[in-house]
Amino acid sequence: LVTAPLRERLERGSERPGAVLACGPIPMLRAVALLCAEFGVACQTSLEAPMACGVGACLGCAIPAAGGGYLRACQEGPVIEASLVDWKKI
Repeated sequence: LVTAPLRERLERGSERPGAVLACGPIPMLRAVALLCAEFGVACQTSLEAPMACGVGACLGCAIPAAGGGYLRACQEGPVIEASLVDWKKI
């Protein structure tokens, strides 16, 4: 899993990256986002969601937001700061 080498890198305090950029399937993004949160490293995730209208009207690309509500992948994303996503609800 990609999280194994990522954890090793994050555990090296002096070599810890300033941010992590991730794209891929939602379960992998969730694992990467939670791992980055554990180490206090910023994480940008490229979310794959169906975008029917592309203007945010249909809400087909709605992603649960941390703190309630939704983010629209077509408007607020598709690259979204991982801390803004409610990974438990995806």
